[in-house]
Amino acid sequence: MILGCDVSSWQGAPDFGAVRGSGREFVVLKATEGTSLVDPRVVGSRGRAHAAGLVVGLYHFARAGDPAAEAAWFAAAAGELAEGEFVCLDWEVPGDPVGWCCAWLAAVEDRLGVRAMVYLNQSLRDGHDWTPVVAGGHGLWLAGYDGSTDPLPADPWPVLAMKQYSRTGTVPGIAGPVDLDVFYGDAGQLRAYGRAPGFGR
Repeated sequence: MILGCDVSSWQGAPDFGAVRGSGREFVVLKATEGTSLVDPRVVGSRGRAHAAGLVVGLYHFARAGDPAAEAAWFAAAAGELAEGEFVCLDWEVPGDPVGWCCAWLAAVEDRLGVRAMVYLNQSLRDGHDWTPVVAGGHGLWLAGYDGSTDPLPADPWPVLAMKQYSRTGTVPGIAGPVDLDVFYGDAGQLRAYGRAPGFGR
């Protein structure tokens, strides 16, 4: 397993060299929200995180509007993914998420050639039938703030891909509290995560 964190403009302009020096190996950056917001820090953070040697992920915060429009907005902001970048869908809003997520995930896969992970809390995981998302090969990034890097149950997913285990962590190079994450694999597996072999190469 490897350790990482996820950040948005709330964390300002992190020193990703210090983040990498602390032993964190990846960072997930907020890229977009809905169909009107691009995180103002994502472009600069993306370049500096790569330069520091971190594995870089990008996430979209769903607003449950038109899934095709939200997917297009995210894909346009992400542009062509660099080698080893991965993507995630963050669902935290009310509603019936499964069909919406399936539509967004399929549209993003068509555009970017990568299967996104889905970020959920435990009540959302347990409150809906996620079988179609699991069948589509989309991994689970689960919020579980127990302060432990040990995995939590993932059912109906066969395994847990990633866990956000704290919302109040401290990481050198980042001012204030930050979300802490663990990926249950190595850096090479994270770089390859969800990517169709040979897509765009």
